[in-house]
Amino acid sequence: QEALLNGLLLAAEHPWREALAHPGEPRRPAPVKRVMDAVRERPEHPFTTTELAVLARVSVRRLQESFREYVGMSPMAYVREVRLDRVREELRAAAPDGVSVSEVAWRWGFAHQGRFAARYREKFGESPSCTLRASR
Repeated sequence: QEALLNGLLLAAEHPWREALAHPGEPRRPAPVKRVMDAVRERPEHPFTTTELAVLARVSVRRLQESFREYVGMSPMAYVREVRLDRVREELRAAAPDGVSVSEVAWRWGFAHQGRFAARYREKFGESPSCTLRASR
């Protein structure tokens, strides 16, 4: 019955057809969502995997498994991705003569400039200094 009903709903034209055909982003379990929300709210905080597991109310191992399954990366890789996004936002908004790339990177928790620059270039396809220069 369910298969028949789904087939009919997908075949017929109606205002909700698009929502049925493309249901959107998969729902993530509550522990993963809690961590993602906490990281987005305070990306500058020096999170550890253990602290994130406490926030999620699960073991470190379970948190890591859940992140790999539902997000496609480890919890700390997610923290790094959010921080890279924030660095990019800050570099785009900054005056090139008012701030340096290393200051911004340090402020967002990137202590090793070489690794930071490599990850930034890998994610955004340009160097952080190019982003800063383009913000003029």
